[in-house]
Amino acid sequence: MRDDAAPRRGATLLELVAAVTLMGIFAAVAASRSDGFFADATVRTHAGTVAGLLHAAKRRAIMTGTDSGLRFVKSGGRITAVVPVEQSGAALIDTDAPIPTPGGIDVTCAQSELLFDFEGHASTPGASIDFVGEDRRWRIDLTPASSSIRVAAAP
Repeated sequence: MRDDAAPRRGATLLELVAAVTLMGIFAAVAASRSDGFFADATVRTHAGTVAGLLHAAKRRAIMTGTDSGLRFVKSGGRITAVVPVEQSGAALIDTDAPIPTPGGIDVTCAQSELLFDFEGHASTPGASIDFVGEDRRWRIDLTPASSSIRVAAAP
């Protein structure tokens, strides 16, 4: 018996069309479920950025012995930017450019600035900063006893 049939290589046009159709369906389902994910990622990222700035200010205050922290630029009761600052006599001087609040996020804090002293203690222990996005809320808390900085999803 002669075997003239060579092994099959590649895919038929029908198989390719079916695979592309299935990938399109999966992509559509994933995109419809990811809207909240990306909105939450923006809120979470900004909360992480502000927490990082607080950590840096606390380290700077301990290393230099100069009160350091953040000043909140407010407009209409809403924080529109965060500015790293340092105490110079009775005045606060900006140590870096303002970091604007991304659109779609409401940031609130009862204080107009949060400072750390040379021991790393916050000027307002127990302060919190709230970040509210479309689907999710995040909060930065400064614990009263240790002034540690905690970032967590808020209910």
